[in-house]
Amino acid sequence: MVRYFVAVLVVAAALRAAADEQRFEHTNEQFAITLNSDWKEVDPKSAPYAKDVLTTEDDVVTRAYHFASETNFAAAIFVEIDHAYRIPERDVASLQFDKMRQTFLTQALEPEGLRMLDSTFSTNRMEVRISATADYSKTGKTRQLIGWFLTDKGSYSVTCVAPAEHYKSVSAVFTKALDTFYVDPSLAYRPRAGAAKQLASESK
Repeated sequence: MVRYFVAVLVVAAALRAAADEQRFEHTNEQFAITLNSDWKEVDPKSAPYAKDVLTTEDDVVTRAYHFASETNFAAAIFVEIDHAYRIPERDVASLQFDKMRQTFLTQALEPEGLRMLDSTFSTNRMEVRISATADYSKTGKTRQLIGWFLTDKGSYSVTCVAPAEHYKSVSAVFTKALDTFYVDPSLAYRPRAGAAKQLASESK
């Protein structure tokens, strides 16, 4: 009997968790993101931090989500899709090594005003995950969690932003958003023929 009640409680908890989540599926852009029910999709240009975070490139497709609960701070998540530039095998190889990744990302992030705290690379998901801070003139000091998903056409950049002092209250949502971020398997990164031989010859 005790085991039965425990099982019921577990199922009930799972159902409550599912009810508190919503999955934003974007078939045309070939991705999906799962967020809590108190998040809503918004116009990227009008979202908090948009002017600080979003790229100015015209060929990048953008989606944005805003924390809609009544709080005294703003939190937002941006998804930027770049199918114009595929990351070369040479750069992907460098991302797998801590020191090389640190150098590569620091050079890429510092011009954007970001100070990297740490980073990881997942070979299975082809994801670079970055924790960083940035101090913007109008919105102040922010903490960011960034997932950079590499594909055979380009990349998906998922940037989660909140004020530094309130980051902990939304960090679990940010982490789950990246952990469950879905990219259509047809876009999986595939090394080009001859790329491995070229990398091997350059390393000699």
